[in-house]
Amino acid sequence: MNKLIILVLTIVATVTYGQFDSLIFQKNLYPYKYGVVALGDQNSDGCDDILIYDCSENKVSIFFGGSPMDTIPEFEFHIIQRSIVAVDVNGDTKKDIVITYQDVAGSNQKGKVNVYYGGSLLDTIPDIQFGPPEGKGYRFSLANVLKDFNGDGFEELVINDPDYPFYGFTQYGIFYIFNTYPELDTIPVATIKGDTLSNEFLQNSFTFSSGDLDGDGLTDLAIRGSKTDFSDPFIKFYKGNRGWNTEPFITYYKNEHSFDPTRFRIIEDINGDNKDDVLISSYGNFYPYYYLNSILYGSIPLDTIPDIGLNTQNNAILSQISPGDLNGDTYNDLLANVLYGGPEQARQWVGGNPMPEVPKQYYGGTFEGFGRLIARVGDVNGDGLDDICVGQSINPGACISGFVLIFAGDTLFQQPVGVEDEFNLLPMGFYLYDPYPNPFNPSTTISWQSSVFSHTTITVIDVLGNEIVTLINEDKPIGKYKIEFDANKYSLSSGIYFIKMTASSIENTYEATKKLLLIK
Repeated sequence: MNKLIILVLTIVATVTYGQFDSLIFQKNLYPYKYGVVALGDQNSDGCDDILIYDCSENKVSIFFGGSPMDTIPEFEFHIIQRSIVAVDVNGDTKKDIVITYQDVAGSNQKGKVNVYYGGSLLDTIPDIQFGPPEGKGYRFSLANVLKDFNGDGFEELVINDPDYPFYGFTQYGIFYIFNTYPELDTIPVATIKGDTLSNEFLQNSFTFSSGDLDGDGLTDLAIRGSKTDFSDPFIKFYKGNRGWNTEPFITYYKNEHSFDPTRFRIIEDINGDNKDDVLISSYGNFYPYYYLNSILYGSIPLDTIPDIGLNTQNNAILSQISPGDLNGDTYNDLLANVLYGGPEQARQWVGGNPMPEVPKQYYGGTFEGFGRLIARVGDVNGDGLDDICVGQSINPGACISGFVLIFAGDTLFQQPVGVEDEFNLLPMGFYLYDPYPNPFNPSTTISWQSSVFSHTTITVIDVLGNEIVTLINEDKPIGKYKIEFDANKYSLSSGIYFIKMTASSIENTYEATKKLLLIK
């Protein structure tokens, strides 16, 4: 029987830590990896609502938020989806549901779009249906949303056709951009195409990211691509503008740089400067080798020297979302899944200026797919904090039994200052890091550091306060340290345990406790 061990940090100082582990929603089904969609507050009850796509039944289920949140859907209908997004297309401020789909699984017919109005008009009957422009495209594939490319104050709908032009010998790809105000215009207002002269192919919408890089209120976007023979990969950046100019303002080719531009992904403003930022794969010697990702602060032109490194523990980020502000500190946070050995694991970083380099929570990391699904859901329980959605799923093209979990946002972790400042705020500069992994089986690594000579003890105790083992009881000079704790050596059963650290210098004593969850 699996149980969860939770890690809690309590510090005698001005900064307190929460664990983002309060489960408020669980649904067992066959979730599609990208099939959880935030719908905003559809019924005006103060709680955000969500959509979940079940790939085993090709079924869309809509759940209304609440405290507690109901696990019985308000609406259900069946459709073979390609992608699902939520965007207001009729000017009533409520998110509407846009689904690109095909009528029959595996068919080669043109993909189409169904639009379902939200709010009081929400039901299971599509309000708008349309397909690609006649004579130009072959199929609508994946959909995305631009926050506001042209500065009119409204979002735009973007749909990709990777097979454009279907009737030629080579497909270059196209992105159709549609105005949504005062109502959805099914004739594209602009397009972004692959380049037939230079044989450049634009990839599908999984390679699409967008945000306001220079803080001018207009949404910029980035699209990856390559030559039509898949050589010479690149990324193109397009600047938001009022005249719908869709020529890229810069193109980075992979073979021309020491960094890999095809790994650039625009993310929401992480450091509070009102400019969205760029997640990249780390390069050069800016950070330790196990920091596989880093962040460029937003700017146009881009400054490609990284501003903050992410301690991914030598596990590369595969995909990421901006889940909103999970801890009420006004900074956007980051939720990503990483390649954790063989399986994927979800990890959550909190934003800040600078942001902490180490994740604050870990979810999953199993071969069954727990940690592969991550999604933005908004504030589903109405407490004023965005919540965290993770789950067990499989990559597109397969369908397995899994689940969707939502954990409540947590104000107990506030990051008013950066990691280094936080370290200096602690008595005499001691710091106990989160053990990793946690939950664990059978071993986990405990890390700490000290800026002064101290006598340090680290013990493991059970929930009754009984000591299991003293791992460290000795004088330690200035430095960073780590030690492995192997539960098998002490014949421990699944359950909750605690790590307790005490470090005493001439002038100060530092105490910290972390909560562990052993799963067997």
